[in-house]
Amino acid sequence: MVLVTAGAALVPPAAGHARAAGRRDASVGGGTASLAGGRRSSTAIEIVTRAMDAMGGEGRLRGLHTLRIAGQTFEWHLYEAEPPNQPFYLTSQHFTEWRDLDHRRFRRVAWVTDSSRAQVQKGDGGVLEIRQAGTLRTTGLHPGWVDMSPERVLLTAATAPDLRAIGDTAIGGMPAVGVGFTWAGTPVRIWLDAATALPVRVEYVEAYPESISAGAWGDVGVSVTFGAWELHAGGLHYPAQSNAAWNGVPFRTTVLSDVAAGAQLADSAYALSEEARAAARRPGTLDASGLPLGQPDRPPTEIKPGVVQIPGAWYTTLIRQPDGIVVLEAPISAGYSAKVLAYAADRFPGVPIKAVITTSNYWWHVAGLREYVARGIRVYGLDRNQELIQRIASAPHRLAPDALQRHPRALQFRAVSRKLVVGTGPNRLELYPIRSSTTSLMLMVYMPEHALLYSSDMAQPLGPGGSFLFPQYLWDLRRATTANGLAVKTLIGMHMSPTPWTALEATLDSLGT
Repeated sequence: MVLVTAGAALVPPAAGHARAAGRRDASVGGGTASLAGGRRSSTAIEIVTRAMDAMGGEGRLRGLHTLRIAGQTFEWHLYEAEPPNQPFYLTSQHFTEWRDLDHRRFRRVAWVTDSSRAQVQKGDGGVLEIRQAGTLRTTGLHPGWVDMSPERVLLTAATAPDLRAIGDTAIGGMPAVGVGFTWAGTPVRIWLDAATALPVRVEYVEAYPESISAGAWGDVGVSVTFGAWELHAGGLHYPAQSNAAWNGVPFRTTVLSDVAAGAQLADSAYALSEEARAAARRPGTLDASGLPLGQPDRPPTEIKPGVVQIPGAWYTTLIRQPDGIVVLEAPISAGYSAKVLAYAADRFPGVPIKAVITTSNYWWHVAGLREYVARGIRVYGLDRNQELIQRIASAPHRLAPDALQRHPRALQFRAVSRKLVVGTGPNRLELYPIRSSTTSLMLMVYMPEHALLYSSDMAQPLGPGGSFLFPQYLWDLRRATTANGLAVKTLIGMHMSPTPWTALEATLDSLGT
């Protein structure tokens, strides 16, 4: 099922992104499927044919041109809660989706948990248009939404030239038989119930280069488990529930309340707007590495001597020290980090980059770290985020190769478990874990000579009229500065230009704290 959550979620990737053409071996759903060579297996064809019969027959599946589904999705925000043993933030949507299978396009109307306004999504030709409350967002759409769907995955398998039986296993304690094949350059496995022949699970490998949250993970093992099969008008058997996992970690459940074959919509209901099509042609829409540096109307600013902020949706800061430059944050993508480094070379000619500091566990905050690792630059991060950073640095990127995939290097990591001083001179930095935070997964960076505090994501003046969001974070931040004896005059952050500390105090005072 297609689901795009608010913010920058696990959006299905673009159809046209780079792939490892002809590759046959890759991790799938926590295992490995070796699909190289050989001819089509008659046994595998028989298995797939039995499965299609169980769903209503091959003719019925091929004759399914349009489909309407409705229900509810639940998504756990993996990108905001690492490691996986943390409790995940949960959102849900009630939705109705119309699928035009012949033209590979869809329209989805959804009501998100925290909004009374409908979100309308349209997918066509590798482009996904999302509108809500007058706001447009355009991103890439991967063909898996149709090719790996319950109604099409067996037909996809049936046409694969390397379809083969891959043996038996147990899914949920029940016997299952599997077939494997190659799709779009990556391996796929379908497991079918040994008794009913209905599909139990689909596993494949995917990359998300257009996503500022998911792109850093490279080749991801996706698995979708089907259940609660129901018979619908016309003889179609369809699963009422699907559970999707991301590298083995559950992240989405979809429960259907209605399935209707043959439901029609006018062509105009599916049509992408010209605005969305134009956005899809702009660099960075279908590949986050192409996003331009900063914002045209907000140039980089020297906020203190040798301290340069690069504004954007996610800020990056350059800090000049006697022996080199420290980069504060590596968000968005490896390609974006390459632009930051190019700008630093122009701004400070001949001065080396000595380190990069990452202060948060949120995926879009660490999405650009691999570029620094590829260049042998030391990474500073919170001790509790070390496993997350190590996994990102070691994640394979065969489908959409980056610099680290092409030229592997070992991660140079310094874990911050207590106050740590980086550098000397007027721009020396003091790094502090925010142990008292409700997240406990962020660092703050203090510049004592300037009484300047970088607050990571703790202070965000993004509310109406520039008001602060998330008062709990503000309270946690003040508590952490007091505990460490910091005399702060000015705040900056991942989403914040210099702001007086008194603004934070005034917000907390207004809440009676």
